[in-house]
Amino acid sequence: MNTAHKQVTERFIVNHAKLTSRFIATRIQEKLQQHSSYTPKEIQDDLKRELGVDVSYSKAWRAKEAALNNINGTFEESYAMLPKYCNDLVNTNPGTTAFVEETEDKKFKRMFVAFGAAAKGFAYCHPLLGLDGTHLKSKYLGILLAATSIDSLGQLFPVAFAVVNAENDENWLWFLKTLRTTVIQPYAPEFLNNHKLVLLSDRQKGLIDGVNTVFPGLPHGYCLRHLEENFHKKFKNVELKKLLWKAARAMEKEVYDAAIADMVKINAGSVPWLQEHAPSQHWSELHFHGRRYGHLTSNIAESLNAWLLEAREMPVLPMLERIRHQLMGWYDKRRGLETETVGLLVKSIGQCIQALINDRSSRYRFLSSNNICFEVKSGITMTDYLVNIMEKTCSCHAWQTTGIPCGHALAILMALRLDPQAYTQPFFTLEFYRKTYENAIFHPLLGNYQFPLIEMLENASEIDDNEEQSDEESLLPPNTRRPSGRPQKRRIRGGMDQNRYNKAPRRQNRCGRCKGLGHSKKTCVEAI
Repeated sequence: MNTAHKQVTERFIVNHAKLTSRFIATRIQEKLQQHSSYTPKEIQDDLKRELGVDVSYSKAWRAKEAALNNINGTFEESYAMLPKYCNDLVNTNPGTTAFVEETEDKKFKRMFVAFGAAAKGFAYCHPLLGLDGTHLKSKYLGILLAATSIDSLGQLFPVAFAVVNAENDENWLWFLKTLRTTVIQPYAPEFLNNHKLVLLSDRQKGLIDGVNTVFPGLPHGYCLRHLEENFHKKFKNVELKKLLWKAARAMEKEVYDAAIADMVKINAGSVPWLQEHAPSQHWSELHFHGRRYGHLTSNIAESLNAWLLEAREMPVLPMLERIRHQLMGWYDKRRGLETETVGLLVKSIGQCIQALINDRSSRYRFLSSNNICFEVKSGITMTDYLVNIMEKTCSCHAWQTTGIPCGHALAILMALRLDPQAYTQPFFTLEFYRKTYENAIFHPLLGNYQFPLIEMLENASEIDDNEEQSDEESLLPPNTRRPSGRPQKRRIRGGMDQNRYNKAPRRQNRCGRCKGLGHSKKTCVEAI
C-alpha cells in the first residue's frame, strides 16, 4: 500500500462519518457486478474488516443503490432507451417482436418482447402455455407478464414477456392478442387446430375473459393448487382437499363420482361451490377437453419467477438484458444435451418406455377388432381396455395424458412388432428437441461491438446533431412510483409480514378453570 492511499485510509478510519455512500459505492461496484446478491450486511462486514470502520445498515444500503445506478444506469435513462433497444432487438434477431406503447403525454404504458428464437422454438415444444404475472419491485413498479411452455425434456421454455402497469382485463387481453398474432399464428399455427393448444393459469383477473375472447374454444386449465387454496379457505377440511386432488386425477368415471360423493358427505355445499367457481372441465382430467400431459398446476409459469427475483428490482432495460442473458445461457447449455443419444426419442422418454415394456407389456392379452382397434384384457383390474393405435388413445386415458404409450398399448405394439417410439407425441423426439434450440439470440448491438449497451445508458443524453431530440420526444417513466425505502423481501402470509408477526405481542394464555390470564388450566391454583 502506498503512502497516499494509507493516509486516505487512516483518515477514514478516524473520521468514518465522512465515509460517504458514494465512496462506498465506487469501492463495492466491481464486487457487486460479479455477485449481484451482495447484501448491505456483507458490505458492512467487508468495510469493518478492510477499513476498520463501522457504517450503518442504511448507509450500506444507499451505497449499494448508488453502485447499482452506476452499473445499470438510472431508471429514467432506462425508459428513455427502451424504444431504441426494441428496434435493435428486432434488427439483430430475425423474427423477434419487440415494441413499446406510450401514453398521450409520452410516458411509458407497456411493452412486449418475444425473441425470434423462442417464437420459432415454441412450435417444437409441448402445446402448452402457462400464463402468469409477477410484480416488479423497481422504482416505478409494474407487472411482468409471461407465457411459458415446456420442451421435450420437461424444461421451462419462456416464449414471450410483457411489462405493463397493472394486471387487469385490458392488459391481459392486449398481451394475449399480441401473443397470438406475433408468435402462435406465424410460427405454430397447427397449435390452434383441433383444440391442440392448452392454456394454463391460476384464474388471475382478466385472464378468463381474455382467453375466451382471444382463444375461443381452446381448453383452459385452472391451476389445481390455487383452486385448492381457495377451496380450503371456504371449506376448512383437510379431507376435502385430498378428495379434490383425487377427483382431479381420476381417469375413470367411477373413481371421479366416488370422490365427488365423498365430498358431498363431508360438506353438502362443497360440490355446488366448485361447480359455480370452477367447472370440472377446467380442472378434472376426466372432463378436460384437451391434453395437459400431467400438468395440473400452472407451475410452468410460476417457476419462471424463481430466477427473476433479483431482476425484478432492476431498471426495466437491465431487467430485460438479464432475461436475455438467462435465455442465452439456457439455449447454449441445452444444445449440448442429448448429443450422444441414439434412437428416435430423447433419452428420458426412451428409458420410460423401456421400463413400461419390461414391467407391464407381458401382463396383458388382447383381441383385435381390426388392425387399428384392439380390446385388452387385464387380469389385475379385471377390466377391458379399448386401444386405438392410429389415434394413440386408450380407455385408461394414460396414453392421452402422458403422450407415451401405456402398458396396454405397448402389449399390442410389441406383439405386432411395431416400434413403440414411433407412437409417442412428436415433441418427445430428438428432432423436435434439437429444433427447439437451433436458433440463436443475439446482442441488440450486433454490428457495433465497440459501443456496448452500458455506454448507451451512460451517454443517453449525448446524441449526435443529426439525431437530436427534445426532452418532449423522449419516452418518460410511468406515473407509478415505488414507495421510499427498501422494497419488501418477505412474502405476506396471513395478512402480516412474518418478521412483524415474530415481533408482535403474543396472546396470553387464558385459564379454562378460573378464566385468569398468564397460566393454563393445568397450573391453575384453583386446581391444586
